[in-house]
Amino acid sequence: MGRRSRTALVIAAAAAIAVAAAFFIRPACLALRDPAGRAVGLFPLGPDARFELSHRHSVAKLPWVEWFRVGPGDVMVLYRTRYGAFGAGLPSGDEGGTVSLEDGWIVIDGMDRRFPRVALSPSSFTEHRLAIGRRAWALWPLVAGRTPVTMAVDRQPLGLLVAWTFAHACVLRRSAVEAGSEPVAGTGEGD
Repeated sequence: MGRRSRTALVIAAAAAIAVAAAFFIRPACLALRDPAGRAVGLFPLGPDARFELSHRHSVAKLPWVEWFRVGPGDVMVLYRTRYGAFGAGLPSGDEGGTVSLEDGWIVIDGMDRRFPRVALSPSSFTEHRLAIGRRAWALWPLVAGRTPVTMAVDRQPLGLLVAWTFAHACVLRRSAVEAGSEPVAGTGEGD
């Protein structure tokens, strides 16, 4: 076999592996779907399969942050939450876990609440923000009024994730800029 033939064979094998990976590798991702079931967000989860969801409470107008990990059966497990103050509709510790005060936040740690899916209505008013690792996205630019959206763990082919990300690169970039920094305690209305 000549040198050119070996090179062509190596290139063909690499291409076959890439195509197989695009169809058969299905990493865990967080999928946000509009009421019609269309993906408005597909976010690959890291090796630890953890993510953070934050928003501003619609009544108390205080920041609220929740930490999730992916559990068996691809359910979202809420294991920690923190918020700015006690008030109507805010947790009080009856959810399980240990309640403490940390740097102005009320924190419930050690929770084990499981959700196959969560409904959200992101808007610029509620400032819903998703963070995975060191990256964060504001959800309202992605949703663009198509609410409520359903958030769930999904396993999509790697090729589909890459294609969706490229097709939505502009809105993802704008969403990352809008996400801003992590919420700060004591930033409710009137502070």
